[in-house]
Amino acid sequence: MSFVGEDCDFQSDYKSVSSALVAYLRQIKTETIDKDCFAYHVIERLLEFRCLVIDFNYTNTFRQILFELIKNPKQHNLSHIKIHGSLINEDIVFGVDDKTKINKDHIFLKKSVSEHFKPSDFSTSIAECKTLMVFGHSLGETDHMYFQKYFRSSCLSGNENSNKQIGIYVYGESSRLNLHKQLDVLTNKQIALFKQNNRVQFVDTSKKKAKNYK
Repeated sequence: MSFVGEDCDFQSDYKSVSSALVAYLRQIKTETIDKDCFAYHVIERLLEFRCLVIDFNYTNTFRQILFELIKNPKQHNLSHIKIHGSLINEDIVFGVDDKTKINKDHIFLKKSVSEHFKPSDFSTSIAECKTLMVFGHSLGETDHMYFQKYFRSSCLSGNENSNKQIGIYVYGESSRLNLHKQLDVLTNKQIALFKQNNRVQFVDTSKKKAKNYK
């Protein structure tokens, strides 16, 4: 049981946290591009292909690196979706997945309720994707609604959904295990089948130098 006053305070706290997140991210300096970082080299590799980039980052880092690489924004075959909005447009989406169990009076916590939420179902866009790269994303519970269909279908053998090439970037053993915790849920506890039916590679960026990665 909760009281109206408590819910109003909670919603006010939620808005304060959202504002604090925006203020913090705006303090981060992104003008200088580190050309030796993994992000730079990953985006550089993507330019060799026609692909869809699903960007969960609130900042403009992806486009800054992209324009550093190509100078002309029209000279590439990348489609780009900022799934949770951006600081520049002041339309960030901050909250939880639709399936998260919350008090019904706290509906404002769901990302899909945000006035800035854009119902972009990229799960359909990647359903037939034969190559997937996951970089800088934990595949956390708040984003399971985007990935669950893809990973569960990837566990099925003998059809068009199997034999995919999937690269997942991690940083150290703790990161690798945390990603596997999420995969355990996303594959409905079928990690073995997921790995058997696809070419899955974990890239530990704590052990490699970006410029030497192929």
